[in-house]
Amino acid sequence: GPGGASTFFTASGGSSLLGAVPPGDRYVQYRAFLAGDGNATPALDKVILTYSGSQTLVDQVRQDFNQGVFDTKVNWVGDEMLMPDLSQAAPVSIDGADSTVFALWHLDELSWSGIPDEVVDSSVYGNHGRATGNANTSPQAAVGTRSGSFDGSGDYVTTRIIPLGADDFTLSAWIKTSATNRTAVISCYDSPADARYYTLEFNGDGAIPVAGQASLIISHGIAGQRKVVSSLKTRLNDNHWHQILGLRKGPYIYIYVDGERQGLTRIDAYGSVHNPSAAPLIGRYGSDLTKDFNGMIDEVAIFNRA
Repeated sequence: GPGGASTFFTASGGSSLLGAVPPGDRYVQYRAFLAGDGNATPALDKVILTYSGSQTLVDQVRQDFNQGVFDTKVNWVGDEMLMPDLSQAAPVSIDGADSTVFALWHLDELSWSGIPDEVVDSSVYGNHGRATGNANTSPQAAVGTRSGSFDGSGDYVTTRIIPLGADDFTLSAWIKTSATNRTAVISCYDSPADARYYTLEFNGDGAIPVAGQASLIISHGIAGQRKVVSSLKTRLNDNHWHQILGLRKGPYIYIYVDGERQGLTRIDAYGSVHNPSAAPLIGRYGSDLTKDFNGMIDEVAIFNRA
C-alpha cells in the first residue's frame, strides 16, 4: 500500500489448515487484491509464508508470482507486478502557468510558415519555436484543436536552449504515425555521440530500429556511458494516437506509453544532460539529418520535475 505498509494474515493457533494433508501433497494458495488510491500504483513487493515459527516460502520475483492465475491483464516491469488501469483516460491539456513546465507547445496554431516564434510555447519561459521545411499544423489533434504535421523529409521545429541539467525531468508528447523509420519526437542530440543530450526516440531502442518502440536516451558527455530505457510495447506505429513520456527521477529513468509504465533503467549518480549549444528539436533526431519524424505530433512538454 501507499508508504510501503505491509499486510499480514495469521492463522489461529492450533489451526488444522494443513494437518489433514499428507506432507508430500501440501501447498498454499493465496489471492491478492490490488486497488489504487489515486496517488500510487499498487504493486506486490513480496509474499512471505511463515509456518511453525520458521520461514518456509518467499515469493518476490516475477517467476514466483507468474505461477498464479490472474483475473485481468498483467504487465511486468523489472520484478514488479503491475495491474494497470484498463480504462482509457482522456487527454489532459497541461497548464503552462506551472513554473515546473519548462516548455509547452500545444501546436494549435492555424498554420506555420517558417517565421521566428510562430510555434508558441505556452509556458512562462517563452521557448517559442520555428517550423522548418514543410512542417505545418493539421486539424487532426490528440489534445486541443490542431497538431503538428511532419512528412519525414526535412520537417521539424527548432526551439530554444532548455537547461535540464542533472536534476529530475520529464519529456512528454502525443504521436500518431504508421512510419517505421527510427526517429525522434523531441531531441537535442548533437554530434559527437558522446556529447550531452536527451532524446525521446521512436521506432528504435536507442541503438537500432525497432518498429513502434519508444525509448528515452540520455548522455552526460562521457563516452560509452549513455543510458537507455525502452518500452516493452512495440507496434505503436499503428496510426492511432499514443502518449509517449520519458522521465528521469533520482537514480532511474523511465518510459511510459499511454499512462502505463513500460520500463525503467538504473542510472545511479548520473551527470548533467545539458548541452548549452543544442536546443531541442521537435520531429528531428537532433543534429542527425537522416532521422526525421513522419506523422503527427501534439502537446509536446518539458518539465524540470518527474
